[in-house]
Amino acid sequence: MDRISDLEFFQALCRFDSFKSAAQFLGITPPAVSQRLAALEQRLGVSLIRRSTRSLRITEEGKYYLEKGSALLDDLSKIEQSISSLSDSLQGTIRINGPFGYGRKVLAAQLVEFKKLYPHIKLDLILSDTHLDIIKGGFDVAIRVGALKDSRLIARLIKRNKQHLCCSPEYLQKHPITRFLDLSEVDGIIILEDDLTSGTWRLSNGSRQELVKPKTSMQTNNGEVALNWALNGLGVVLPSDWDIEPYLKTGQLVKVLPQWSVTADVYAVYASDQSKANRTQLVINFLKKQEKENNC
Repeated sequence: MDRISDLEFFQALCRFDSFKSAAQFLGITPPAVSQRLAALEQRLGVSLIRRSTRSLRITEEGKYYLEKGSALLDDLSKIEQSISSLSDSLQGTIRINGPFGYGRKVLAAQLVEFKKLYPHIKLDLILSDTHLDIIKGGFDVAIRVGALKDSRLIARLIKRNKQHLCCSPEYLQKHPITRFLDLSEVDGIIILEDDLTSGTWRLSNGSRQELVKPKTSMQTNNGEVALNWALNGLGVVLPSDWDIEPYLKTGQLVKVLPQWSVTADVYAVYASDQSKANRTQLVINFLKKQEKENNC
């Protein structure tokens, strides 16, 4: 295996929390995944991932290898794109699916700037609070927040993101939350993202991971509705940082146990459709650049 192939393998592995899921994505068996990882670690002379019966935990060396390797793969992709013909990337239609919250507050404004640069490209933006099937829906690219579930798709990281528990100051005053165990007694406002939503929060604090099931007070498939309920003092909700930032500044919301959070990075995912690959990569590269500039 060459070094580029090793980087692509490790990048793919880190998207999943088990060898089984990674194996399905890579089209190989779980033992083959384990063997290849062991060979890579032996070549590098470091441990990249700690294995347990329940999960995979990336080491500091693994994080460094992933960060630098992903940057290298992105640079390689850009080089290859630059020497390919772009004649078909500057016209035609790009059909995009994304979540309502991120779509309205972040993505819509970014696409305004994209349209200014590429006026001959038609944009179809379909927002939904449930994951639509990219292939059946005819989407060129979809924006996904959090863990990726469809192993048929190619994914590229757009933005690092966290989700934090929050509630109104009035709710917190009536229901003090000082320990993790207190979360099992709170009125949970659950955002239904797909059919697998169970009303359980999987939270992390450094290397620790814990599951907690709050008392489900209210649930909805719309993130803005859930946030409005929390603003009105009806319970605790788990939104992304871009949703709560303005309300934290005004004091309308406060974080609950802020040391605990959920990693919910933003990805652009797409099927392997070479007839639209140039346009797809064009918009994805633009979105990545926008996020990088916003974080400077």
